[in-house]
Amino acid sequence: MVATGISACLVGGYTLAHEIGHFYGLPHTHEVFSGEELVDGSNCLTAGDGFCDTPADPDLSGFVSRTCNYTGSFRDRNGDTYMPDVSNIMSYSDPSCQNKFSLDQLALVRAVHENENSFVLESCNIYPDFKATSNSNSSKLRFDELISIEYEFENIGIQEDYEVPVFIYLSDKAGQIGSIVKRDTINFFSLASNEPKTYNFKLPSNSGKKQFITLSIDPNSEFIETKKRNNLITDEFIVDNSSLENVLIFPNPSSGVVKLFLRDSNLSGQVTISLYDLGGRLHKTINSFKTNQEFFTELDLSDLREGLYLIEANFEKSDEQMIFKVYKQ
Repeated sequence: MVATGISACLVGGYTLAHEIGHFYGLPHTHEVFSGEELVDGSNCLTAGDGFCDTPADPDLSGFVSRTCNYTGSFRDRNGDTYMPDVSNIMSYSDPSCQNKFSLDQLALVRAVHENENSFVLESCNIYPDFKATSNSNSSKLRFDELISIEYEFENIGIQEDYEVPVFIYLSDKAGQIGSIVKRDTINFFSLASNEPKTYNFKLPSNSGKKQFITLSIDPNSEFIETKKRNNLITDEFIVDNSSLENVLIFPNPSSGVVKLFLRDSNLSGQVTISLYDLGGRLHKTINSFKTNQEFFTELDLSDLREGLYLIEANFEKSDEQMIFKVYKQ
């Protein structure tokens, strides 16, 4: 039998955590309302507690030792011996052994908390609620253009001063958070609204046709908030180079960075970009990779003397070479 009363709730925190689990929709691991869960897990979604990452449980009351070993010998209707998890908080294991929820259990807690039980935080009105909205300069851009996004940050919860970290990620796949391209800190003030903040991003070499910029407020969940769903915002951009010729080097002449763009599906694989002066002296080398789609790279000429230079692009896979003339002014 599970202990009840205030004192029982406070001893080890077991009963309190167990009952909070029920409050957020978690059944016992030995639940049989929808049927007995089989040890092989074949009906884990429709029987037992409905979670496939909690092993079938025959009801552990009195069958867990003080050293946290299952001492029962029960079998399911297939004749398989139970191998329950004695550490799960929603079981009837020995309280000294219980210390975790499973990932699927935690996912349900999060979903119930943000929907059915959201009134718990909202009615208390003692927590902040950080929110971001965005306004990008364009949803379509060329490979060498900057992505510029203006964000508006707002705290719509309790008004106090907060310094909150913000991470911005870049990905070329929808639904993936990607890699961090910017870290910042946003100051939320109790007596003033935040001004808009603009971030500019440069696309990586040979980026895909679509790019996704995702901003996350408080990415490591350092703050308790009324809602977390409005902490994440994603903008989608389409890389459109249709206005460019198939082979292009620009600007030419150049006083600084020169850009090389190629659109040739027959050229792919490892590519070596070399910069020579007219005397044959090698000044710069870039090793890169070209897919069968578009390719671009940049060379910085700012440290070179004025004059004419040759750029060679050697494609290892096709054993082909392309040569371009560029003038440093």
